[in-house]
Amino acid sequence: MARSPRRLAKAVVLRTPVLGPRLRNAQQGLRDAQQQLRDAQTRLEHARARVAGLEGRLDEVREASQQQQERLRERVQEARQDASSARRARRDAARTLDRMRRDAATGDVEGLLESDGERDGVRARAGSATLVEALSRGEDPGTALVAYVRATAQLRDRWRAPVTAEAFARQGVERRHADAARALHAILTGHRALAQHFLDRAEPGDCARLFPVEYAAFRLREGAVPAQVCDEVLAHATPSPHEIIALRDVFLAVRDLESVARLGDEARLSQDSFSDEQRAALSHVDATVARARAAGSHADAPGTVRLAVMSYGRASSKAGSINIGDYIQTIASLSHVVRRSDVTLAGDDELVASARRLQDRIRPDLRLDGTPATVELLEISRDDSTYDDVPPATWMLAFGWHMHPDALGRHDFPYHPNLVPVFVSFHCNRRELLTAEAVEYLRRAEPIGCRDWYTVDLLTQVGVRAFFSGCLTTTVDAYVEDRSAPASSETGYVDVKNPGGTVIAQERPEVAGLTLAANLDLALETLDGYRRDFGHLVTSRLHCYLPAASIGIPTRFTPRRESDIRFEGLLDAGEDDLATMRETLRETLIRPVLDLILAGAEEPEVRARWREITEPLVDVHVARRSTEHTWPAPRTELVALARELRAAAWSSPATGASDAIDVCVALDRNYLDALYTMMTATTSHLSRPMRMWALSRGLDQADFEDFARAFPEIDATFIACDSVDYGEITQMIEHITVSTMDRLLLPELLDDLDRVLYLDLDLLPLVDIAPLFDTPLGDAALAARPAIADVHESAMAILVGSTRGLPGTSRAGWQLQSLLHREVRQDFTVFNAGVLVMNLGRMRRDRFTERFAAVAGAFGLHDQHLLNIYAGPDYVPLDAPWNAWPLREVLDEPRIAHWLGHVKPWRPMNVPLQDEWRAAERAAAARRAR
Repeated sequence: MARSPRRLAKAVVLRTPVLGPRLRNAQQGLRDAQQQLRDAQTRLEHARARVAGLEGRLDEVREASQQQQERLRERVQEARQDASSARRARRDAARTLDRMRRDAATGDVEGLLESDGERDGVRARAGSATLVEALSRGEDPGTALVAYVRATAQLRDRWRAPVTAEAFARQGVERRHADAARALHAILTGHRALAQHFLDRAEPGDCARLFPVEYAAFRLREGAVPAQVCDEVLAHATPSPHEIIALRDVFLAVRDLESVARLGDEARLSQDSFSDEQRAALSHVDATVARARAAGSHADAPGTVRLAVMSYGRASSKAGSINIGDYIQTIASLSHVVRRSDVTLAGDDELVASARRLQDRIRPDLRLDGTPATVELLEISRDDSTYDDVPPATWMLAFGWHMHPDALGRHDFPYHPNLVPVFVSFHCNRRELLTAEAVEYLRRAEPIGCRDWYTVDLLTQVGVRAFFSGCLTTTVDAYVEDRSAPASSETGYVDVKNPGGTVIAQERPEVAGLTLAANLDLALETLDGYRRDFGHLVTSRLHCYLPAASIGIPTRFTPRRESDIRFEGLLDAGEDDLATMRETLRETLIRPVLDLILAGAEEPEVRARWREITEPLVDVHVARRSTEHTWPAPRTELVALARELRAAAWSSPATGASDAIDVCVALDRNYLDALYTMMTATTSHLSRPMRMWALSRGLDQADFEDFARAFPEIDATFIACDSVDYGEITQMIEHITVSTMDRLLLPELLDDLDRVLYLDLDLLPLVDIAPLFDTPLGDAALAARPAIADVHESAMAILVGSTRGLPGTSRAGWQLQSLLHREVRQDFTVFNAGVLVMNLGRMRRDRFTERFAAVAGAFGLHDQHLLNIYAGPDYVPLDAPWNAWPLREVLDEPRIAHWLGHVKPWRPMNVPLQDEWRAAERAAAARRAR
């Protein structure tokens, strides 16, 4: 019988410790602080009594020997110090109690916490409280579970939600509710196949009703007919104002203007429930639809050159850029046009008026006289150009960072087909932007001028010729005639902490609501204000540092992370470097190309001239890049150390079987019990003898001997790796210990073997693993299973992203990303390294140990990073059953169950195949007891 929501809420509270009220953690902290205060008070009273007693005794024994008196004085002093310590403890406890009371009263529970893990813990408990509160209000279990999934899907312990959903189903809740919640969880965590499985299993209409936005977005990504998806959503859901706005963005992303309009009609039926901000969002998208429907309305203008002026608004309801630095880029790009005195500007009146004001500000020494031309200025959105009404043959200087995806996570790139881009000062760090279509588009416009060296490396790797051009904002000096150091002695702090108080923000909410023309005026006013008010600037913003330095303001750039991939080539640029960058951009690259464009040249002629100018730069930069960053010095000493460790290894009596399989594990004492469990399961299925090679830390001979007694059928060798130091591994995965790094030594430790099967200890073989050991490798370095989540589709994105874990003042991230692009010939799907068939002979030939242990120490990378860098796309993919992931996929006859992440079968949570683990645990305990 199904339980009522209220009974189920009570059951959840009683049976699931983590499902407490939202502030249970804070309340417990208050109770602890109160107890500490009481303890400190008692301690103070005892200390005072002790001082009084000792002082009295001192009076009684004043006639005693000097030695006795001295001892008593020392004891009195100790007691006084104890009393002082108690007073400090009481004061600290009282302050802590007051702070916790304030934070609890304001709901700022996360303010009490220091680490990400602690904050995640509070958010998890808050999410659990959301579930219980929804059930207590009488919500149906599906609604409550969906609220819980939303609250917890992005936490580290994100898999607790599907475990809870399955627990609900086992306790009598209808399976449909659990299936809907699991479908949403799979969508939010990027597991598409799992999401489709649960969508297929869920009751028709439940998913559209419970999470209409995510449901529609998923279905459209999978290729469903937009009108049919809209029908489903409106048939089953009553979307809230927020959901209607989000749904319109989703359908706008697939250009289904009819569904966008239909949802707008739904909104107007209940417009009284919309806030002013929501009504503005509706109107904004209505304008996008009207603009898209009116495309092609531009009249022919013979003899007019059309030029795009980049803006940063969005087609969807999302606010456009609020960073005035973006518009500083745009006025810098316009300077190359308005410096030409014979150019007549046409187009939108407000935009033309703003451009003419910029024209009036051009430095006399930069003004150009030439062939008269009429230039029509057209506002084009950087991130949503295909929604704009763009006439044919509209030229554009393409620059900047294309950073904002649409509601389906896709970038609007290539640009509108009527735009003719000249790429200069281009930046890309989102590899998902570089689809096959985008790469081909860039090749037609190559060479590509790049703002930074990372973009050069990235484009070169995908087969696009590129060179370093530097940043277009350096050319904003065209508007400032006097570039001498400002007279003011004041220092301005732009988006960095100011010891004196006031901080200037380049991100200003009002920017998103202004017209392009108004923002162009504001950009110039911002730079004028910096020169007028300050003699020096300190900033964390690239588009404050470069333009400010270029107009003569001494500026110190203090980014949050110096090795940020956006900054190589810019952070260290001195005054002479910036001058060269400006001159190259203005005179070498842009001026000759604009000469042709304004003279009416066709695209082929302009492209040919561009290649003539830039190809030599490509060759120079390719040569420079090949020697600029070198591989860290190999750790050659590890080869000899590995031999020593092997010689000192402990081995059980060998059986000498000729057809044995070689299996390796790595562990410290934390995983000793798991070793017994995993090996018990392994041996129960084996068809051939096994040699086990255990790379150990923190174990001793007694541990080795105990294992050998429990598993006499295994030839066991324990190699103690405690003495091996890889340096500081800053990127180590939270739930993994350094012992897994020791597999970097395997080619040299096992120098008499050609292959080995490596297995993590949070997995359980369910069949004979001998066929896995025999996996054909050819000349590949290893075999592994590709990951399945969306986030893992780009190994390069993950590996380059690891630079964010480097210390803030380190520049090593630049070296790492450069080496990655040279070492890995193309992007690939990252593999999981928990089950590996390793070609030790190939790895020895490649000097894997000494080369990649050096990378670990230089950049703090963990072993899974290193193995992926080494193998790249050339690994042999294992069949999914050999490394099956409970909760993350539908298990179809798994051969090895591998519990990834924080979800472990020995922890107190119900996970798939946990019964098999516990059965192996019991069998392992019996082995150890005999």
